Amino acid sequence: MKDKNNEQQYLISIDGGGTKTAVCVYDFLTESSRCSVCGGGNYKIHGIEIVRERIQNCLQSLLPDEGNIPLAVRYLVMGLS
Repeated sequence: MKDKNNEQQYLISIDGGGTKTAVCVYDFLTESSRCSVCGGGNYKIHGIEIVRERIQNCLQSLLPDEGNIPLAVRYLVMGLS
């Protein structure tokens, strides 16, 4: 979903650790945030495909109505172990 000015509306922050990964989404349009936790985000331990899938699933659970999440992202902050 895009805001009234046809701009991206989400700030996504991802904190990937060895045992769990926290994903938070801030919605500039509604001025609200929501977070979710998924499995480990260390690609050296779990493999890049598993970590990618975990983050993708987490984002989809937080933004189920968003057809193309990358196009809706205004800012992205990541820290992966």
